[in-house]
Amino acid sequence: MVCQLAEARSGRTFLVRLAGAATIAFAMLGSVASAHAVVDDISPADGSVVLDAPQQVVVEFSEPVLEEFVEIEIISSGADEVGQPTSAIDPSDGSRLIITLPPLVENTYQVRISARDAEDLHEVVARTTFSVGGEAPQPSPPVLSKPIPLEAASRWLFLLGLAAVLGGFVFRSRWPDIPMARVHLAEPLTAVGLGAIFVGRLGVIASRGLDLGVGAGDAVSALMSTSDVRRLPMVVLAILCIVPTAVRRVPIWLDLPLRDGHSLTVRQALGWTGAGWLVLMAAWSDHSALGGSVEVTTALAKALHLWGVALWIGVLGVAIILNAGRGTLRSALNAVSSTAVAAAVLAAASGLLLMGRLVVSLTGLLTSPYGMLLIGKLAVLSVAIVLGVRLRTGGEGGRRAHGEWVALTMIALMGAAMATAGPAVESSFLAADDVASSVVSNVRADDLLVQIQPIPGTAGLNQVQVRVHDTRRPAPAPFGAIRLVDADGVAFEAQVVDGNAFFDDVELQPGSNSLGVVVERSDWPDASAEIALETVVPVYRHPVRISSAASGSVTRIAGAVLLIVAIRLWLVARRRRTTEPPTQQRSESTWSPGELARR
Repeated sequence: MVCQLAEARSGRTFLVRLAGAATIAFAMLGSVASAHAVVDDISPADGSVVLDAPQQVVVEFSEPVLEEFVEIEIISSGADEVGQPTSAIDPSDGSRLIITLPPLVENTYQVRISARDAEDLHEVVARTTFSVGGEAPQPSPPVLSKPIPLEAASRWLFLLGLAAVLGGFVFRSRWPDIPMARVHLAEPLTAVGLGAIFVGRLGVIASRGLDLGVGAGDAVSALMSTSDVRRLPMVVLAILCIVPTAVRRVPIWLDLPLRDGHSLTVRQALGWTGAGWLVLMAAWSDHSALGGSVEVTTALAKALHLWGVALWIGVLGVAIILNAGRGTLRSALNAVSSTAVAAAVLAAASGLLLMGRLVVSLTGLLTSPYGMLLIGKLAVLSVAIVLGVRLRTGGEGGRRAHGEWVALTMIALMGAAMATAGPAVESSFLAADDVASSVVSNVRADDLLVQIQPIPGTAGLNQVQVRVHDTRRPAPAPFGAIRLVDADGVAFEAQVVDGNAFFDDVELQPGSNSLGVVVERSDWPDASAEIALETVVPVYRHPVRISSAASGSVTRIAGAVLLIVAIRLWLVARRRRTTEPPTQQRSESTWSPGELARR
């Protein structure tokens, strides 16, 4: 009988490992492709001036967008009303949106675009402000997305469910070392956590559909093609890996060691694998796709942060639920203290790493909804840390434990809200580059040196200054006139005064421009040359609050140091658990009937 059980365990363990590796690989491959759309290019460029009223605005997204959820609005700085534009997706390119504009007169206009990507229905917002004639307008400010209440609540429910599952894992894997006065609640608590995970994931999907503002049929049709829905079978499969830890009346071979001589059972290994899988799937979406493609380091840092916060909430919450009002609460808190501390340090370390990637400056921290939520989260985190320290160094800590748990649930809620708000990663939160307002280009024309400087040097209408130097003479030569020819063949002519000529209303395109220069001379043949000019894209800048210097390096270094500390604490705690005898054995009166039967 024992031999048959060992053989069965060996074969089933191999199958579990193989199935786990295959499903995790499949889930990762299915998730890597997911990415939120971002705006790659928009024309006319933001802050530009055009001579002729454009007939179209063309927006290039990094991912395909859904035509039925595109919303366009155009406003004018003048008092005249403007007809609303129409839009269509380029049939040959699903990521190219073509907006047909109504007739425009000389004025300044702003076109506002809202679209939904085909990957997971995230809203993508674009703005462009341009002027038909006149002066260059102020570029559009960045779009600061606010949290979505229903999606934030669903993510919060998912996190609390994950916390219940992880906390249950810790207590079950270490019994009878950890007191559990209400041990009969352990299995129902894990089951409730699994339900919260699934309902929370469905809530995120439902919130996306409701946010579309369309009928139920259209919303369901749009959702069915998204990555969130395609990941649901993977979520169910991960939950099924955890189910045996909540329902223990299943084949006994799951309670055998995964490897001979080790305490980790097949049941526990399946549970930890399923929980880790859920964390990775949750982290791989959200704002891990900042530039149109998934950033692995950001996704992994988010996974570590989610794991640390959920484990911290879980071990504390489960200790309170299983021992509330009993004398065993203090002993239970002491038993999981090392796990809670390691989880807290892991959460803080990964949070700093994310902060360095998702908030580019202190200005972004103080001017964006994401940054303000982060400030609130840090404040509540400080309260939780103070309560945790006093709990572990003081005497009776029932009230402090409850206070710490409440603070952690608030942190989880603010983190869920941050996951639905756009991070402060726009360059507009950084200080303006310390460069000239325009680019100066030099070219040789026969024996002359010609310098050209467009002002302001952005796409649209510019004043172009041309300065001519005679390399054979110390002073500018008496030139007659200078002709300037743009890429469309339009010629401009100006007289030279002290070697300088000024040309008004020269239109430059975004990027590289080629101009022809002809210098007329009375005593020498005319000199001509081609010169290339690069226009500078104007960027809206937030007023500097404290500092707009990039802050990523400092926070990443601090996060890396804390991460090393967290790993060290985990290793020390693990070594102590394996070398020190149990501090407190549970009485058989606290065991459930099922546990007594298995004993």
